[in-house]
Amino acid sequence: MKAIVVTGGTRGIGFEIARLFATRPMNAEAVVLTGTDPARLADAAAAIQAEILDQRISNVSRVIPVLSDLSRAQAYDAFFDTLAALDVEVEMLVNNAGFTAPGPIETVTDDDFARTLQVNLISPVLLVREAMRRGHGLRIVVNIASTAGMNGRANWITYSASKAGMIAASEAMREELAGKGIDVVLLSPGRCATDLRRTLAPDEDPSTIMQPAEVASALHFLCSNAGAVLRKQNLVLRR
Repeated sequence: MKAIVVTGGTRGIGFEIARLFATRPMNAEAVVLTGTDPARLADAAAAIQAEILDQRISNVSRVIPVLSDLSRAQAYDAFFDTLAALDVEVEMLVNNAGFTAPGPIETVTDDDFARTLQVNLISPVLLVREAMRRGHGLRIVVNIASTAGMNGRANWITYSASKAGMIAASEAMREELAGKGIDVVLLSPGRCATDLRRTLAPDEDPSTIMQPAEVASALHFLCSNAGAVLRKQNLVLRR
């Protein structure tokens, strides 16, 4: 079955993307969510499946939760082995999963820096690599970067570095994959009311900034035929 894969799909931007693409489908038969918390993953998948049933949507037949910790280098083979067992072909991959442990540079630990780079930068590249190696019919790759990768932020050094890398990697990926008929969509959201944002800015009022559903709506348009003309650049989303 042809599927949209959304990493980090249990909450925030990832959940809203998965929900929107499942309830306003674009040719996919399934939406695959990844997450690291079994209960949260099951709840997210059940909530989206219930919305599909409530709206009597027939295009997407399944919402598939897959437990996967993208901070582990061994996760990629296991993830694609699971998809193969389920007869899932990835048509669209949304690299949304993110991690950060903000703080002054003198408090940065080797483990936090390595995990931030692994989740935010290395895993998106390796997931695309594995999809290509295994012959999946990718049409669209979506990489969620950040405005923090365009302009560094004090006390966010590991996060800013990882997102700057994601922007550069996405631009290289776009050039390389264009000849294979694969579009690479690069989004750099600004302040958005997610759990990750609360970690970065705990004193901020989330009601005053962009909401995850707004990012999902923008992405849904970009992946439509009408939005194709906007895909060849780093698209900054702000409110």
